[in-house]
Amino acid sequence: MAPTPQQRPALPARTGKPGAPGNGAGPPADGSGFRMPPRKAWLWFLAMLVVNFAVLRLLKPGAEPSITVPYTFFKDEVKKGNVESIYARGDMLTGRFKAAVTYPPAGESTPAG
Repeated sequence: MAPTPQQRPALPARTGKPGAPGNGAGPPADGSGFRMPPRKAWLWFLAMLVVNFAVLRLLKPGAEPSITVPYTFFKDEVKKGNVESIYARGDMLTGRFKAAVTYPPAGESTPAG
């Protein structure tokens, strides 16, 4: 004998919409909404960010300090073959020397300007 409609257990309605009650998706049914991870998880996350920053600073230090030299000095270094690469942008030239260069050369004072 088949159960009558009054004897069947009530099932939650399925609407097919995300977050609708009864389909297993969305916030908990108790109405608490989205739950944040525990405080301990945030502390671990912040600790990992600090470790990541420290490792990157250790493995890839900052850029080398740059110096500004007059164009004629730079041109002389190009003639000597001491320039590894040159980058031009607008009216500004930037280059990388093969060997370290000090400006002003030893024994000279800084030009006024």
